[in-house]
Amino acid sequence: MKRLKLYYPENQIVRNLYTSGKQFMLETGIEYIGFYHKYSTGEVYTESGWNEFQSKKLIPYRDSYTIENNSVYRNLTKTPVDKFVAPIYYFPILKESDYVNGFVTRYFVRRNNVSTDAFAIIEINESQYSKITTVGNGVNGNLYTGIEIPWKLTGPKNDVITDGIKTESGVEDTNERIVTVNNVKMPGLLLYVNDFIELSIYSPVTPKSIKDKFLVM
Repeated sequence: MKRLKLYYPENQIVRNLYTSGKQFMLETGIEYIGFYHKYSTGEVYTESGWNEFQSKKLIPYRDSYTIENNSVYRNLTKTPVDKFVAPIYYFPILKESDYVNGFVTRYFVRRNNVSTDAFAIIEINESQYSKITTVGNGVNGNLYTGIEIPWKLTGPKNDVITDGIKTESGVEDTNERIVTVNNVKMPGLLLYVNDFIELSIYSPVTPKSIKDKFLVM
């Protein structure tokens, strides 16, 4: 079982949660009762914390009556009952051309009726972002607010200051400024995005081939 991201900061994990039933089920359709934990990506797994060998993915509980009823209703009315789709977490997969450009655009949505924390927000892809709508099919624009931000990938790690004047913008400092400014538009973004070298040439998980090509020593 693999999680969506290789690393999750502690403020993006909630551990030691418990469900007494009718909340989650295993992907096999079996109702789950017991301890679980969740991530800011929306992922939910069994066990009070991540266990590579025992944790199993949980999905929202749906009883067979509800599923059958929806199917019958669709067949009778020819009207889709699931008009909108829930946003699905996406972690950017970059190409070398992104590093050549030096920036990549990232997309986020925040559920409007959830408190202002990291768990109200998830990252999505451009396709989902372009389909946020209040009518028709797509991510429900009545429930979710979207935002797009530029994300710096290359350059010096931190701002270059010469004689008290910033002469070149750094990756980490630039991304922190961008997130801080956009946190006003999307409260909680600064909690969700707090690794300001993520995806960049300074990230520990960026391929060595990319680092060797774009990292200036």
